[in-house]
Amino acid sequence: MTRRRKVDNQMRQNHERYHQLFMDTRAVGLLIDPDSGAIVDANRMAVRYYGYSLEQLQQLKITDINILPPEEIAAEIQRACTEQRDCFLFRHRLASGEIRDVEVYSGPVDIDGKTLLYSIIQDITARNRVTAEREALQQQLVDASRLAGMTEVATGVLHNVGNALNSVNVSVQLINDSLRTSRVTNLSKTVHLLRENLTADLLLNSDSRYWHLLDYLAALAEHLQGEQQQLYAEVQAVAEKIDHIKRIVSRQQAYAVNSSINEAVALPQLLDDALAMHITDHHAITILRDYDPIPLQVLDKHKLLQIVANLIRNAKDALQEQDRFNRRLIVHLHCCKDQRLQIEITDTGTGIAQEHLIRVFEFGFTTKPNGHGFGLHSSANLARELGGALSCHSAGPGCGATFILELPLKNRPEALIR
Repeated sequence: MTRRRKVDNQMRQNHERYHQLFMDTRAVGLLIDPDSGAIVDANRMAVRYYGYSLEQLQQLKITDINILPPEEIAAEIQRACTEQRDCFLFRHRLASGEIRDVEVYSGPVDIDGKTLLYSIIQDITARNRVTAEREALQQQLVDASRLAGMTEVATGVLHNVGNALNSVNVSVQLINDSLRTSRVTNLSKTVHLLRENLTADLLLNSDSRYWHLLDYLAALAEHLQGEQQQLYAEVQAVAEKIDHIKRIVSRQQAYAVNSSINEAVALPQLLDDALAMHITDHHAITILRDYDPIPLQVLDKHKLLQIVANLIRNAKDALQEQDRFNRRLIVHLHCCKDQRLQIEITDTGTGIAQEHLIRVFEFGFTTKPNGHGFGLHSSANLARELGGALSCHSAGPGCGATFILELPLKNRPEALIR
């Protein structure tokens, strides 16, 4: 009996020592019944962390805290009991309703002849957030490097295109000069002189083939003159198109610079340049402009151009599915209260479904068959870098869409652009 009493006392002391260690440890700890999932016990740190009293925690099951489906929780408990795994990543719900990311170290322990799971919980929400921010930053660096490389390539391409256009322009001018100085008109004059200088005797005695030849030459002269005028008109049209392309290339070269320097920017000019670069006559889009007098703004024009150009391209794509008589693009530029300005780009295109409105700025979200879901996400990030915000409104499919870029007014007072 004395020996039995000593064993019982030793076991009681061990149990009390274990319980004291469990309660006093600075890690969040739970004892869980693997059969029912009930929380058998919780230490002081668990009470503080979850926001429940000890009595409340002892009335809960792990399924009340872990947001995984019950069947998945049961499977994880089985893995912990059989020691197939001892570290788990979960999301736990606190008494306040807040969801936190946790790392759980769990393993079986024998207490009073019953096997329980002893789980130590570590909050890793902040760590995950830092990891996500670091990955996002790394992605931004990769994207920035890619854009820098694309800018360098684009600058070289534009330079080569400009040189080629200069050569083509010279050739067009040569053809133009040749057509303008062509002697085709002399053939018509020659026929006219031959007819005027015929004497009466020649008229009576000449062979009829002579008259047929004059008629043929007259018709040929008229035909050649018509062809000359048509070719001259075509060459003039080609020259105009080449000049238009040269202006576009010139604008692109002016903006194809990888820099982050704030400078004075004339917003109406930037908007007009963006429209000219991305919308041409063959798109059959009616462009309406409504610009308030805005002073020169000190900002990063390259970031702003990226945003505006992306919005214009999206609007152009949305309008292509409309009939040619209902393709309108409206660009508003106006001042707001609280020292803000807004650039609104409205189209009468396909519109945006309500369930998509809340996702249009998400990375990877797109409704285009060949889209990548990066343009609007990048534009929203650039807007924030400029101290502004990008928003979207649409009444639904078929009702068009409006994108609003709001920026802080940063005037350079010496010039007012009208």
